[in-house]
Parts: sequence; structure tokens; C-alpha cells
Amino acid sequence: MSTRRIERALSDFASDQYRGRLLRAVEIQCFRARSLRGACLASVITKHRTTTAIRVLLLHGSGVPQSTGVNSMAEPKDLSGLFVKKLRHVYDTEQRLTKALPKMEKAATSPDLKQAFAAHLSETETHIERLERLFGLFDQKPNADADDAIKGIISAGDNVAGIDTDAVRDAALIAAAQAAEHYEMAEYGTLRTWARVLGRSDAVQLLEFTLEEEKKADQKLTEVASRLNYQAAASRAR
Repeated sequence: MSTRRIERALSDFASDQYRGRLLRAVEIQCFRARSLRGACLASVITKHRTTTAIRVLLLHGSGVPQSTGVNSMAEPKDLSGLFVKKLRHVYDTEQRLTKALPKMEKAATSPDLKQAFAAHLSETETHIERLERLFGLFDQKPNADADDAIKGIISAGDNVAGIDTDAVRDAALIAAAQAAEHYEMAEYGTLRTWARVLGRSDAVQLLEFTLEEEKKADQKLTEVASRLNYQAAASRAR
């Protein structure tokens, strides 16, 4: 039985949101059973022709966690799918930042910088709540996909936390934090543009709230840096 014929058979009893994952689950079950591929696929498809059985197969037969809508492992088929994929990356970004910001606050010496990190942590928690609302608007459950880009940015921040000179360390922490801010602004800006194209004014509004807060956080860091950078330069001169 060819993959195309299998997909056609699946279309008779599985909606688009389940079809790709069900096909993968069927393939895994047949591999585990070491059965002849064509006969096994036909047998499993016949056996699981109910919604309940589909869910059981997805949950227990393949080891793939249940979720609705776009599969995080699947390639997006349209702009809406692309939006959800990026949303999952941004969700991962914000969750990672809630862990990174307290460490940056602890490593900072300047009271103004400490306050900026603490304030943005509170904003970041709000951003996560908004992202969860966005998932709901697109009929998705909140789900994060690992974002390698933010991993690298946060790692850079971790590396500078051990700098001995206070002013130099603060300047480096600001640079690391602004790298994260600029990345977030780019991601949220893209999501806002896609939401507009998709005609989702409700999503646009939520994204604009967050985007403006990210811009203000970046501006605050620039203000703090305008003083601390000179202190860092003076430290070198001594």
C-alpha cells in the first residue's frame, strides 16, 4: 500500500489535524511489529477506524504526545501554520527568559540595571500569558518548540556573568539583554505582519501590546547603558 493510498484512506475518517500524526503512528507500529509494510498498514488502518481508537493510537501506539492542530514536528502548509510554528518558538523564547532574567539581575551591580531586569521579568510573564491567548485564538494548545537562536543568546549572557569588573560586567549584561530584545522584536514584528495578512485583528492587537513593551524595555536598557558604558571605559583606563 503506497503512502498516497494510505493518506487517501485516512482522509475518510481522520481530520487534517490528525492525519499526518496518525500516519506516523501507523508507520511506527508496523516497524515495531516487524511486519510486512503494506499488509501491516492496511491492517492497522482498518483496526483504528474510530475517533477514540485514533486517539489511543496517537497517545500509546506511537509515543507521540497528543495535541490539537498543527503538529510541531510537521512542516507548515500555509501562512497560518507558519504563524503557529513561530508562535511556538517565541513561546519557548519567553519561557527561557523567565529563567535567564533572574540570573542576570543577580549578576548585575547597577541598581538601575537590576531594576530593569526585574521589571522585564514581570513583563515577560505577561507576554507568556498573551502568547497562550494567541494559541487559543488559533485553536491551539500552548506548546513550545525549542528555539536554538535564543539558546545561543542566553548562553552569551551566561558567559559574561563571570566578568570580575562590575562596570564591565554590567555593560556586557546589557549587550546580552539587548540581543535578546532585538531578537524578540524581530519575531513579534513578523508575527504581527502575518496576523494582519491573515485578517486576525485580535491577534494583531495582542502582538502590538507585547511589541511595544519589548521596545520600551530595549530603550530602558539603552538609557542605563549610556551611563554604564562610560564607567566600563573608565575601569579600563585605571
